[in-house]
Amino acid sequence: MDTGRARRTLWAIRLFLYPALAVGAVLLLVGRSSGDEPARRWLDGTTSAGGQIQVEMDGDRPVRLGVDVTMHCPRGLWTIGWWPRSLRVHDGSITATENVTHHYRFRNQAGARTITLGARIVDGRLEGRLSATEHFDDPAYGAYACESGALTFSARPQR
Repeated sequence: MDTGRARRTLWAIRLFLYPALAVGAVLLLVGRSSGDEPARRWLDGTTSAGGQIQVEMDGDRPVRLGVDVTMHCPRGLWTIGWWPRSLRVHDGSITATENVTHHYRFRNQAGARTITLGARIVDGRLEGRLSATEHFDDPAYGAYACESGALTFSARPQR
């Protein structure tokens, strides 16, 4: 095969191959956006104490949740933000429990925090209860606790 003929053959292959690859890429992208993957969406709501709650849904399954929890302490209110490290989802019920020790630089104190959450998906919204407690042993004030009590919440799809 001479070089002229080889060059024409190579150009003919390129002329067919490149447009075919471009069309394939477009079809692949269109196929993905047409509903092959469940849509991510957010539910927003409030707790009975007025804190905000947000839930990221993947189809009908919650994958991430964040909530502002207000606790009553001996010297006033304290609000914390909580994003559980894991949500357990089973038959429409969601549970999360976290037991952690926080070390605070302020007065070199530690707090033992326990937060529990239980919820259900009802008609496209998430409804449930949560509670939080943190026990301190402060060098200046002694032992005390901050508690939220039982809080209810509801989160609905964003409008």
